[in-house]
Amino acid sequence: MDEMEYQLLIVEQMAKNEVKLSELYAKYGHAFASRKEFWEELAREEISHGAWIGTLKKKVEEGSVAFNRERFNLSLLSEFHDYVQSQEDKIKTGIALIDALKASRKIEETLLEKNFFEVFAGDAPDLEVLLLALEYSTKNHREIVNKACEEEEKMIAA
Repeated sequence: MDEMEYQLLIVEQMAKNEVKLSELYAKYGHAFASRKEFWEELAREEISHGAWIGTLKKKVEEGSVAFNRERFNLSLLSEFHDYVQSQEDKIKTGIALIDALKASRKIEETLLEKNFFEVFAGDAPDLEVLLLALEYSTKNHREIVNKACEEEEKMIAA
């Protein structure tokens, strides 16, 4: 597999992860009517992230953005997708809202802790802008989910 094919594979997996995450959040919205708007907003934002990555894919295809093979870990991206799918599967058997919130918190934290959006010196400006936007949005999601999780824990304790 040549470099461009590999880069496209990475970008496609990144987009696939955003779509899967938006699906999970949308399903949480259906499962938890009391927080429907919360989940739907997160799902919409994940769809936007996927569109941003779609723009990156076009730039890779054009040759205006490139990154080396070590830049992103394909196995880690695939494992992330599998984890989100496993959380989606839990909805079918029943999951408590607090558990959905905790899973979402873990997902958003994983994206940050595993440096999915880390900018490296020498990154193409278009790639750098995209990664910074994704990182900022993910940090925002983490804060929103943390707040919702804390609120739910207080309600449970009351």
